[in-house]
Formats: sequence, structure tokens, C-alpha cells
Amino acid sequence: MIMDRQGFVQDIEFALLKGVTPMIDSSDFEREANARELLKYASEGQFEQALSSILPRCILSDIKNTTPVDQIVDIIQTCVKSYVSSGGSESWRQLEILLAAICSLQLFVQNNWTGPPTNKDPVQFLPYEESEFEKIKYHVLDSLQVDGESAYPLARFPLYLLIAKTLLQDCRESMSGCISNDWWLFRCLVTHQKLLQERSPTLKTAVVDLIDSVSKNDTLLENNENRLLKMQFYMEAHAASMFYFENTKAKQLIEVVQKGSGLQIELTGALGKRSRYQKEDQAELILKVSRQSEAGDSRDSERAEETMSKEIETGGNGDREKAKETASAAESGKEPEKIMPKDISLNDDTFLNHIEFTDENNPLNYSVSAVEQAIVLSVCLDMRYNNPAHERLTDVATLAFIHTLLHLPQDWCVQTVALNMRSQLEKDSRRRVERSMMQLEELVKQFDRPEPDGRTRLSLVYCTNLPPKWKIQEDLGDFFVSLGCISSAMETFEKVENWDKLIVCYVQLEKKDKAEKVIRERLAVKETPDLWCYLGDVLQDEQYYNKAWELSNHRSGRSQKLLGFLYLRTGKYKECIECFEKSLSINYLQIPVWYSCGCACLLVQDFKKAANAFRNCVTLESDNFEAWNNLSLAYIRSGQKERAFRTLQEAVKCDYNNWRIWENILITAADVGEFTHLIRAYHRLLDIRDKHEDPLVLEILVKAINQDLSDAQDKPASKLRSKALELFGRITSKVTNSASIWHSYSELVKGQENLSLEDEEKALQHLQKSHRCLTLVANWEKEVSKCEKICKRSIQLAEAYTSYCEKCGNTATAIQTASACKLMLRGVLSKIKQKQSTSAESVVPELQEDYNKLEEHLQETEQLLTRLKSAS
Repeated sequence: MIMDRQGFVQDIEFALLKGVTPMIDSSDFEREANARELLKYASEGQFEQALSSILPRCILSDIKNTTPVDQIVDIIQTCVKSYVSSGGSESWRQLEILLAAICSLQLFVQNNWTGPPTNKDPVQFLPYEESEFEKIKYHVLDSLQVDGESAYPLARFPLYLLIAKTLLQDCRESMSGCISNDWWLFRCLVTHQKLLQERSPTLKTAVVDLIDSVSKNDTLLENNENRLLKMQFYMEAHAASMFYFENTKAKQLIEVVQKGSGLQIELTGALGKRSRYQKEDQAELILKVSRQSEAGDSRDSERAEETMSKEIETGGNGDREKAKETASAAESGKEPEKIMPKDISLNDDTFLNHIEFTDENNPLNYSVSAVEQAIVLSVCLDMRYNNPAHERLTDVATLAFIHTLLHLPQDWCVQTVALNMRSQLEKDSRRRVERSMMQLEELVKQFDRPEPDGRTRLSLVYCTNLPPKWKIQEDLGDFFVSLGCISSAMETFEKVENWDKLIVCYVQLEKKDKAEKVIRERLAVKETPDLWCYLGDVLQDEQYYNKAWELSNHRSGRSQKLLGFLYLRTGKYKECIECFEKSLSINYLQIPVWYSCGCACLLVQDFKKAANAFRNCVTLESDNFEAWNNLSLAYIRSGQKERAFRTLQEAVKCDYNNWRIWENILITAADVGEFTHLIRAYHRLLDIRDKHEDPLVLEILVKAINQDLSDAQDKPASKLRSKALELFGRITSKVTNSASIWHSYSELVKGQENLSLEDEEKALQHLQKSHRCLTLVANWEKEVSKCEKICKRSIQLAEAYTSYCEKCGNTATAIQTASACKLMLRGVLSKIKQKQSTSAESVVPELQEDYNKLEEHLQETEQLLTRLKSAS
């Protein structure tokens, strides 16, 4: 009997996770009137009635009107423990507590994420006077504060969340027989996190542990009949992992989801028309969704799960008749009409509302279930997370996903998220901006509409990353700002109490005094650390941040973060580092703070701390190329050039087209002997910038090749000569006026073994071009340093001329070469003598030695020329 009862309870838990009405067929359960009634209400989405049944009876029963508010959570734990162990069937009592937790969580999510809002304030379940309700609300919000991060103050009915969290987390031991408790707790903590402004390390640790715990629960996830339910959990876990920067885990989870779903999701092309007057079809990017044959068609199985609702035996005939009607509808294949979020039409005189495909096999005509649509959405979110947000290709691909999801809507949450994403992507389009704004307004309005009911909307809320109502309102406010409608934006931001953005609007309108007045009015009602921080933002005064710090008992990481930014802007770098460190000790999941702290450490030349800050930054956000770049700088400044080079290799993966990163790779590669990477980096710089000059790096490369030095992998650099010659050829086709580059090119050609006459001629030509670049500089003869450099290059060129003349078999070519040498030497000597002579016979001491050598080379060249002419 106990084993049957346990299996029966598990079946009920599965049904609750799926959002369907469980099939009740147990004589044992017939005697449990309380549990049966509670399950009936919960499974039908009547969460308020369910809580009215159980909260006063066994969860809040020991709370009196004289009970201190701060003892409510402790008393709930005591009541639950006592109720579960107070005789009768422990399995049923544990199930009742779980149902109470689920109903509380669902009501909180319904009132803040999906709608429609409910009417009963959960404070009414407590035996307190109405005058105490406001005090209780503030206590609940304080109880939901984590790691110094405050809960969103306008969240509707936060007591529901506190009750759910208390039952699922604090009473976890009392519900050890419920296999789905950890999953619901995971959902509860993720919901709690979304109330906070910053990521919470405490919640992150708990969420990551719960993902592992549920993943290892074979009873819950390894049942083939619950394959889609398993996919739901992994989608929820994937979204949480992305949010908490657990990139490796997120990647593994989305792969499991795609493989387990049996869906093939790929971007492809199809011919179609985008505008009304388009005559010829064009290739359009489209998402193709198909099901692998071996996975089977899960749509029928899911439809059965959703429609085959079974009656709960209550002794009456009404429920039986209703169940028969539902079963009959399922058998006939008819589905009730679904009420979906309104998709606002484009109504443009040029562009069509959607792409019209000419192919009879329209790629949008696919058949998948609601859960499978959620999987497509998860793949889309993963793609956006792992690709640079600024790349247009990412946005185009996202729109392909969205068009596919909107074509055949299956689920309320999936449709809402897709419409919200489309609005964000279209707000910069001149022809679509109006639709984008109207769509956001529609998404806000739909929250309060009575249809569809809460149960329908909640179906896939946890695996679709649906934003709360106030976040969509904030997006609408941002939209107004982008359009220049500051007054409308301010009205929206004030409604949702987004003081950060409201202050920015007041600053734009040069009305700081009004912002100060609004915040001081709120402070007069109740002082909070966040409000003091906002006042500090308006007045840029550190005293208010310090007041917030003290009011929070040194737990407000936000106050120290903002004070740190204030010090950073005013150049007080040491003070700002101290503030950032205090903030990060409370909450280490703050990427902007790590980054700014690292920058401040660089400015005070504390390279060890800077490296640590940037390391933490890239650990949390692996695609932050600026942090990678600065981390390499910290390593370079501290003498760790090998680590700097490896760091830059990671940086360039995040922003492949950033020439500054490639330039840093180029320089660092030269320092550490990574000559292969040096050549690759230089080629990439030429791809990006067309022209790029770094003579010093090229000189190092040529020296390493000519001297056959070993690179960082202990391989001879001489093997890179052919690649280096190719690089120089590309550089000199773009940069023709660099004397240093032409000189290095000449040295590279001349350094070859068994130098042929043709190669020697090339080396001579490159050296000639180098010399010409030097002598074309205006007034070079007036500066001793430039004269000295040209003298040395002239001597080198004269030697190259002479060497070539001696090896050249053609007398006419040799005469021509010697004549060019003679002309070059005379020109240099003449200019130096004009501007740098001290008497008729001598030049300045710094040039005398080289000047004499040039005269000697001139005499030798004249003698050579005479011999060649006499021989001809």
C-alpha cells in the first residue's frame, strides 16, 4: 500500500509539473478529503482557493495577531514540521505542503509575469490588523533581500514568494518524499533572482546545486513517458546557466535539449518577396524546423497530455460530466481555440507584413508542439548569447527564428517573448518603429486582460525567459527615450519606480531639482539604502552613498559601487578601488565593477590587482574583449608577456575585427617569439585597415629569420622566410614610402642561402627604394641625425651596387648600375657638404668618418666604371 501510495503521489507531481489535471484513481486518496480538495483547486488553476484551504489550517495556524512580524518564517517552519508528522499519511501531508508552495509560487508569477492579476492580498491570510499590512509588506521585502541586493519594491504580493521559498527551501527536510520539490525550489529561486537588480552569488550557488540535484534525479527525468518534461527542465536550467555566466554548462544543456527533442533546427534560404512592389523573388534567410524520424512525433503525445484531463473524484456528477466532455473533444481531434497575444500588423505601404514565399513547400509550415516551440526559442536565445550582439547577422538570424515562432503560435509565453524580441529588433527601423512601439504597448496591456486564464499563461513560463511586467514597461520607456519622447518616458519610469533611468531623463531636461524632490518625497515615506543611493546619483555627493552604507549595516554593495564610480570620475583612484573591493566582497557577480576596478588599478600601476580584476571579469563574461585586452596589458606591465600573449588570443575570439587587439597581438608576438602568429596578425591588420606600418616588428621578424633564431615552440624561424616574403610583398604593395620597411625587405631577400643573381637584384631594388624614401624627406641635410642615417644607408647601398656589378655578367647592365651608384653618392656628398661643412675640406665631426667613407666609395665606383667602359 505504501509503495502504491508513493507511486500515486509521484504521478500527481508529474501532472503538476506538466500543468495538466492528474488522473485520480485511488481508494486510499478517497479518504484524504483535504488533500483531494487542495489538488482539485491547484490543478484547475484556482490557486487562491487552494491557499484559502491550507494556509490557515496547517501553515499559518500558529501565527497570532501578537506574533512579531520577524518571527513569521520561523513559525511557518514549526507548523509545517508539526503538521507533516502529526499522524495520518505522511505522504499526503507532504503533498499538501508541496501544493501550498506551488500555488504560492504560481500566484506570485501570475501577478508579476503573466497576469491576469488576482485580487486577494496574501497578507489577509494573517491574523493582523489592516493597519499592520504596510509594515508586513516592508518586512517581506527586507526578507527577500539577498547579498545586499533589494527586491523590486513594486512587486505585487511578495508574501506569496516568501511563503513559497520558506516551504520549498526552509522546510525541505519535511518534504523529503516529494520528488519534485527541488525542481520547484529551483523555479522559486530563479524567480527570486529576477526581483533583484544584480546577480546574487548566494542564489547562484543554490541554483547551480539544484540543477545538479534535479539532473541526477532518475525518478524525475529518466522516464521515457516524460521526455518533453525533461526537455522543459533542461531549458530552464539552460536559461539560468546563461544568466549566471555558466557558459560551459549552458552549452552542454542546450545540446542535450536539441538532441533529446529530436528537432533539426537550421538556418537556410528560401525565395520570397519582402515588399509589395517587388517583382523578382530574392533569397531570404529562414529557419527550417524538422523532426528527425527516429525521434518520433511527440506532438500527439503532448496534445494528449494537455487535453486528456481526468476528473478528480469528489462524489458529484458535475466533474465527471466535464471530464467526459474534455475526453470527447480530445477523441474528436478538436482543440479549443487558443487566445494568444496580439501580433500587431505592420500596415506599411511598401513592406509586407511578413515574407511571402513562392515555394509551395513553405518552410514556415511546420508542425511542432508548444514545448518544441519553446525549444526553438531556447536555441535562439543561446545563439544571441554566444554571438556578438552588435553584429547585424545575429539580428537577421534572430528575426528568422521569430518569424517562424510567430507563424503558428502554440503557447502564450513563447508568443509574448517572440513579440517582445521582435519589438527590440525593429525599434531602429524607420518603417517598423511604429509597429514596435504599438507592440510593446499591447504586451503591457494584455497583462490585465482576463483571458486567457492564469493557468493557460503559466504553462511554459519558466522555460521561456519571459520578462516580468515592469521590465516590459521599462523597455517601453527606453523606446520613448530613443524617440525623444522624454516626458512619456519619465511617466513610464516613475510608474515602475526605475529611479536610475528617471534621473537620466531629468538630467537631460536639466531638471535635477525635480529629481531630488521626487526622491526626497519617497525618503519621507521610508528610508532605504537604494533611495539614498539615488539621491547620491542626482547630487553627485558621497555623503548620501555613505548614509546608504550605514543604513544597510554595511551590506549595500550598490552604495559602495556607486561611490566607487564617483571617485573614478573625479580621479580618486585609490579611494575608488577600496569602494569597489567592498562592493565585490558582498557580490562578486558584478562585471562592470570588476572592469572599472581593473582600470583604476592600471592607473595606479597596481598591476597584480589589475590582472586579478580583469581575470574575474573574463571568468564571468568570456566574450568581453576589452577585459581580455586590458588583462594582457596588466600582464605586459608586470613582465608576464607569455601570459599576455595567451590572453590576447582569447580577446581576439570575442572581437575578430578589432584592429587594436590584433596590433597588441602583433607586438606581443614579436616580444615572445611567436613569429607565426606575428605574420598572421599582420595579415589580419592589413585585412582590416588596408594599410598598417610597424617597421620595428618587421625588423625583429627579419632578424630572427636571417639569424635562424628559435621561436617560442623552439622551431627555427628561418622556415618562415617564404611566408615572410609573401607578407612583405603584400605590405609594400600598400605602403610604398616607408624606408624602414623597404630596408627590412631587402635584408630578408639578401639573407637567403645560395642567393641567386635575380634575388640579389631584388634586394638591391628594395634597398634603392629605401634610400629614395629617406632622401625624399625635405631638408634632411639640415639635421645631423638624418644626415648620419642617410650616410650609413648610402654606404650600404654603394656596397650592394658594387657587389651586383661584380656578379653581373652583362657589361652594359653593370655600367648602368655603377653609374647609378656614382650619381647617388655625388648627390648625398653634395648636399651634406652644402649644409654640414665647417670648412672647404671638412664637415661636422659627427659626420666626418662616414663622409670620408662615402668619398672612398665614390672613388672606387669611378674606377669600377672606368674599367667596365674600357672592357666594353
